[in-house]
Amino acid sequence: ADSTPVGVLKVDQSVTYSCQDTNVTESYTNVAEVVGTPIDGRSPVEDEDDSEVVLAGTPAIRVQKSEVENHSVAQDTQTVEKGGTATFYIKVTNIGAVALENVNVTDPLALSCARYLTEDDGTSETLQVSLAIGESKSFTCTQTSVNSGFVNVVTVTAKSVDTDEVVTDDDPTTVVVPGNVTVTKTSAPTCEADTSATVVYTVTVANPTSDSRVLEITDILDEKVDGDMLNVSSITSGGVYNADLNQIVWANTSMTANETKTFTYSVTVQNADFGTYVNTVIVKQDGIEVGRAVHTVNVMCLPATGILGDDTNRIIFPVIAIIAGITFFALGGHIYVGNLISKRKTNGGILTD
Repeated sequence: ADSTPVGVLKVDQSVTYSCQDTNVTESYTNVAEVVGTPIDGRSPVEDEDDSEVVLAGTPAIRVQKSEVENHSVAQDTQTVEKGGTATFYIKVTNIGAVALENVNVTDPLALSCARYLTEDDGTSETLQVSLAIGESKSFTCTQTSVNSGFVNVVTVTAKSVDTDEVVTDDDPTTVVVPGNVTVTKTSAPTCEADTSATVVYTVTVANPTSDSRVLEITDILDEKVDGDMLNVSSITSGGVYNADLNQIVWANTSMTANETKTFTYSVTVQNADFGTYVNTVIVKQDGIEVGRAVHTVNVMCLPATGILGDDTNRIIFPVIAIIAGITFFALGGHIYVGNLISKRKTNGGILTD
């Protein structure tokens, strides 16, 4: 039976509909906004998209700047490691009813993205005279050595070839340089006599920044660990074991500012497999590594012998026997020496046996 509540948009489900605006008297930008609340209690998510409404005979232009070439699926956000390169895909389209000239793209925070797309740019480069109705121009540009996040806004201006009316548009995109998280991993082995040991692992991830973030936490298990040793049911917080890669993944882990979360699981090691186990935890944000921890544990349980056992009597009795033997040996030595001295005196100082 379907347990999804009424009014819930399922994973990968989409809803399509149409609407209209009547009695339009001037050109305008129409923005549609959508907000959804996850049923698991996480913070609401939202998105928006704009569309230009242009009256016949009027000029208009649109610029799109995204982190991917397909602007329709872009998130308008890209994550770059510190010192890395941000790549932007820009598309300028004449969405008006007349041709446009002096099409100029400016971008103060990414100067390599600034350029003229039509003539009158004052350079020796030969460009087309104007941008025809419905025509688009696309290009790619980069910003290198990115050390901190920023909101980058591209602006395009142009004018009508008929009336010299100036039109403009802009589009922002966000570049995120994630700060590191703090990752620690500990283990607590418990021996079952000398037959096996259960090791409980605890992974702790702390977000020291003032920003909320979505992380992927991957625990790469030691190559000696397999699905039989891992207690899959012990994995907490929705972690999933990938047997092919031999790793546990906590995907889409949301963390608020300054939040700390813990994740646990256990492994049972038989005595034949006692030894050293090395695990590596890697934390990523949008594919960029932001934290790592390597943990080593030596799994070993002492055998329950006659001297080292769980029963106190098994320790006391052997110790008493050892002490008694030492005492008997010492006493026997004294008797033997005494006999020798007595014989020496009896024989006039000549030691005989």
